[in-house]
Amino acid sequence: APEEPRGDAATRTPGLRPSHGFALVGPRLERKRVTHRFAQRQIAGGENIRMAETKEQKDLRAPRADSLDRFKPRLRVLARQIAERYIAAIEDETEKALMRVRVLASLDNRVADAIKLRENLPEDAANSLNNSSLRYAYSALGVLDEYQGSAEVLPVWRPVEDVLFQRYGQALQMARQTVKDEPEFYGAHAVYIAVLSQLQQNQELASYFAKEYGGSLERYAALLRPGVDSQPPPYVELALAMRSVGNESVFAEALRRLRFQLDIFRAGGDVSRALDLKEAEYWALMDDNAKALGFLEAAFSKRHPIAIEVFLLRAFEALGDDPRFIALRQRNLQRINEERNILGFKPLTTAFYDERVASLKAYIEGGASK
Repeated sequence: APEEPRGDAATRTPGLRPSHGFALVGPRLERKRVTHRFAQRQIAGGENIRMAETKEQKDLRAPRADSLDRFKPRLRVLARQIAERYIAAIEDETEKALMRVRVLASLDNRVADAIKLRENLPEDAANSLNNSSLRYAYSALGVLDEYQGSAEVLPVWRPVEDVLFQRYGQALQMARQTVKDEPEFYGAHAVYIAVLSQLQQNQELASYFAKEYGGSLERYAALLRPGVDSQPPPYVELALAMRSVGNESVFAEALRRLRFQLDIFRAGGDVSRALDLKEAEYWALMDDNAKALGFLEAAFSKRHPIAIEVFLLRAFEALGDDPRFIALRQRNLQRINEERNILGFKPLTTAFYDERVASLKAYIEGGASK
């Protein structure tokens, strides 16, 4: 019988860049090195899965930049007032500046200005997590080879960056190696799954699902989402692979579980861009292009531009020739170019997308999986 999604099972974590946004401060993948082993113990005992949080993890989460995106428009002024009062109460100047970066990016729709402020923060703010988020903010604007700064993504993110840089073989090799080196870190597994899916290594992902999770979606969800945060488990990536290898039952069940969790988030008042984008992926896999595009447009309407790689996601491949998709991608590119101009970078054209679509297609058709 199909497994019923558990409302108490772990449903949300930072995951793999969940909002495809511009959080310039704090982690998007938290290092919980005991995740797999802890979760396996809990599954075996039939108990609810919960991860103990350290003080450091709690501090890094509150307030999350993504949480600011959940305010409805009529509450934005109030949110801004609350943020200003919060900033005024902070004694540490570095922490005060970090909060202003969050506000600029998430409430004021001034991504480039937020990046500039972040670049000028004192040395004690330049930790690996903040540097990694800064580098991602640049790459989300398509600032790739042009970037001359010192910020680097965390090693676990590098395979995802390599895909955007069109270094597909290196991305695959690094993702595989990271899972071997960090077998208990769920973030490494999330990156591995994302890279396998985007590069259409479907059989490898199907075999990994069978070996690592025993073919159980319950186990898959528990091990990959052991905390409570902002995104469902990577059901979309798995569903795409399962459909490609002909496993329609797991494909359907993964989407059923995803729908269940999206509905829970909506019922809880989540109106974030991150959830809009996940809804768009869900409806694209359900072959409802109109609804998928509607959620993409809703995500676009929420202030700052959508990260550039969103329009390259495998889930949206079938939308590639749709006039609404093309028009939205162009409007988003215009927004991205406005931010790039403030930062002193040349504008991008649709060739950015055309080149990557063509190179990925050539890589996949070449059968390069080793």
